[in-house]
Amino acid sequence: MPQKITIRDIAKVCGVSRTTVSAALRSAKGVSVEQRERIQAIANEMGYVRDQKVAQVMSHIARGHDESYLRRIAMVSAPEVSGAPPWKYNGLFNRFYNGVKARAESLGCGFEAFWMGEPGMTSRRLAEIIYTRGVDGIVMMLDYGKDPTRIDFDFSKFAVSVIGRSLEWPHLYSAEGDLHQGMLMAMGQAKNYGYKRPGLMIRRESAKRAEHSWEAAYYFTRSQLPEEDRIPVCSFGYGDTAEIPEWFAKYQPDVIIGHNPPGLRLLDKYGIEVPGQVAFIALEKHDLESGVAGVDIKPESIGATAVDLVVDQFRLNHKGLPDSPETVLVKCEWHDGDTLPFRENSNIANSS
Repeated sequence: MPQKITIRDIAKVCGVSRTTVSAALRSAKGVSVEQRERIQAIANEMGYVRDQKVAQVMSHIARGHDESYLRRIAMVSAPEVSGAPPWKYNGLFNRFYNGVKARAESLGCGFEAFWMGEPGMTSRRLAEIIYTRGVDGIVMMLDYGKDPTRIDFDFSKFAVSVIGRSLEWPHLYSAEGDLHQGMLMAMGQAKNYGYKRPGLMIRRESAKRAEHSWEAAYYFTRSQLPEEDRIPVCSFGYGDTAEIPEWFAKYQPDVIIGHNPPGLRLLDKYGIEVPGQVAFIALEKHDLESGVAGVDIKPESIGATAVDLVVDQFRLNHKGLPDSPETVLVKCEWHDGDTLPFRENSNIANSS
C-alpha cells in the first residue's frame, strides 16, 4: 500500500511551513494566489488526498458548533498516577483534568479518561481500546512531582500532547506553566512584602522534572541580594527530609518558597510555625480558595493548551511522534494569602 501523503510531506517539497500548506489547500486568506496555486499543484502531483474528517472538524470548530462529536480526545494518566481522572485527593491534577475536559468539549470533541495502571492493563491493550473507541487525540498526564519517566505506548494512530515536562521519552508536544517566571514572581513578591532573606525549599524529584527552572530563577534573583542574605537551596527527597530543620536553624530565612501542600506539612512536622516563625509562598498553589500565598501555574489553562496542541495536529493531519516537538509555556499568576503577611517596611505598605 502506498504511503499516505501528508501536509508535512508537501511542506518539505514546497519549502514552506505546514501552516502555509494547510492555508493554501483550504484557499484561506493570507496566502498569495501564486503561492496557493503552486502548492495545490504540487499537492495534486504528489497524490495528496484531503482527510475529510479533519476538514469536518476544523470547519465545525470554526463555526463554533458543539452539537456533534466529530473527534474524540482522551486524557490518559500514566501508571504511577493513582487512578483515572478525576482524582479524589489531588486538587492540582483535577484542575488539569477540568481544563482538558472543558476545552475538548468546547471545541465539539468527545472526551474520555483512561488510566494506564488499571489492573491487568498493558500499553498495547490500552492503545487498542482507545483506538476502537474512536479516539483521535491523546493528552498524557504524568505524576507531576516525580522524576522524569519513559512511556512505552504506540502513539502512531493518535495526535498526542503531554502536560508538563515529566516525560523523558518519547518527546511530545507539551504544555507547561512558566515555572521560571513563577519563581521570579515569588521572589519579587517576597521583596515587595518586606522580606529580605528568602529561602527555597524544593523536592529533588520535582526540581529535575522542572528541568531546574525554579533553581535557575532563584539563584539569579538571589545574586541581586546582599551577600549576607543569600541562602542556599534546601533540596530534599521523598522520605529524606531530615535536613530541613537543620537548614532552617542555620540560615534563618524570613520567608520560605516551597511546595504546597507538602512544604507546609513538612514545616509543621518539624515544629516550624507559619507565619509565626517564617512566612511561606507556594510554588504551585493547588487550591485557589486556600489561605496560602503563592503562584498559580494555571492548570486549567495548561490543560486547555494541551488540547489545543492536539487540535493543531488534527488540522495538519499529523499522527504519532513529532519530528520537532514544541513546548508552550503558560504564564503564572500571583495570589495573596495569610501565609505571607505584610511587613512594616514592605514596598506595598509604603505605597498605600
